[in-house]
Amino acid sequence: MTVSLKLAIGALVFLVLIHKAGIFLNSKIIGSRIRNPVWLTLIALIIGERLMGIPGLILAPVVLNYLRVEMLTVEVSPALEKAEFVEPLNRRS
Repeated sequence: MTVSLKLAIGALVFLVLIHKAGIFLNSKIIGSRIRNPVWLTLIALIIGERLMGIPGLILAPVVLNYLRVEMLTVEVSPALEKAEFVEPLNRRS
């Protein structure tokens, strides 16, 4: 800011853009390694960063992969029967 305010704002914008581009690239690389879609990994990285900062960025793909592996082991039983529609009684006063 000692040189010019315009240059300081430009440097700040550049830094923010590089950081966000790094998160997008990170989600693509890590998402392909842990076999998750890019959008899901990106959401996990953004939530991890907002909750815990840099440690959250590091931990988010690990937690996401853990959740995916655990959710694949859960067996879901099919529904026994469909619910039938019951018409309400017409009440006349």
